[in-house]
Amino acid sequence: MKCSGILFLIGVSFFSYGQMSMVKTVADYSTKKAISFAHVVSRKHPQNGSLTNEDGRFVLYLRSANDTIEISHVGYRKQRVPATFSGDTIFLENTPTLLDEVVITDYTAAEVMNKVIDLLRVNHAVEPVTYRAFIRVVEYPADTSAIHIFEEHVMDIHQTKAHNSKFRIIKTRVGAFSKPGQLRLKDRRLIIAISVFSDNLFKIQEDVFRKNKMKDYVYEFASTDGERDTLFYSIRCRSKSDTAQVSAELLIDKKTYGIAMKRNYYYSGNHKTFKEIHFQKIDNKWYLAYSVRTFKTDFYGKHGGGDFVNIDRVCLYNPVSEKVNLEDFKSTLYTMPKPISNYTDDFNDSFWQNVNYIPMPRWISKRLQNAAP
Repeated sequence: MKCSGILFLIGVSFFSYGQMSMVKTVADYSTKKAISFAHVVSRKHPQNGSLTNEDGRFVLYLRSANDTIEISHVGYRKQRVPATFSGDTIFLENTPTLLDEVVITDYTAAEVMNKVIDLLRVNHAVEPVTYRAFIRVVEYPADTSAIHIFEEHVMDIHQTKAHNSKFRIIKTRVGAFSKPGQLRLKDRRLIIAISVFSDNLFKIQEDVFRKNKMKDYVYEFASTDGERDTLFYSIRCRSKSDTAQVSAELLIDKKTYGIAMKRNYYYSGNHKTFKEIHFQKIDNKWYLAYSVRTFKTDFYGKHGGGDFVNIDRVCLYNPVSEKVNLEDFKSTLYTMPKPISNYTDDFNDSFWQNVNYIPMPRWISKRLQNAAP
């Protein structure tokens, strides 16, 4: 399933130990085409991970040559390779659809959703859990002629059964690369980055996952890209108040009825934006893997940045297996309103030179190089 959004183009950075690096390409075994948005993670240190870019390329820094990396993507068999893998390309095979794996059913999409809701807690109740997270936010005009704001964060996010999130910020940087961006940066808060806490609240907040609200929606099956994801149901949800517009799209695992991906659409006038969350299955539970949020804002109107500006945010999650000391973690309400300047370090700090990343597109790299924050 192909995802859109500029943040997938600019890539994902992550905390690094800087001992050694892997620079590889991930591709389809049959077609030899690059696979974008594949999840790449260290087996020994699962908090160390990244994603492939649209060319299938990733850069991953590892602690030692004795490590192994695991590459996964919806519709493909997981692949593990040693850190010493010498090839340039890692190939993934399509997930085989064996006879005993095929789910023969006459279920309607609504009946599948009933099962998803019944098993929501079983599949997705993973709290308490701590993630090592990377967040990148980019604000830019529709014609991509400039970058107004560019910010990155590495932090730990702890989520509890009470659905409260706490944060421990490890490193932050933010730069303004235009005059409107410089004006907006003066009152910049952490709210856009910290609001990723809502990624964990879908199972208690969204109407499409509530039995008593199902009567308000139309559920229908939708074919997947190339009919490849045969082990998943692809379902569209439409509000009966406006069936012309899709409210949400879901990718459901046929065996567990866990949610592998959910995408919500938001409509405002002529603008259509979305929020997309992907999940990773670990020991029969579905954990957050990464999320993408794209929306428009008129905040820049008063700063001379145009009527509407694009804001793209990506968050990469990797579960931390070790027990963490929560003394240094702060609550969502404490952290969100804090000025970002309280946490910002030197934009060109060497920390950011040795992190896992997906190469940026040329227009982003060019603007970052030519305009000092």
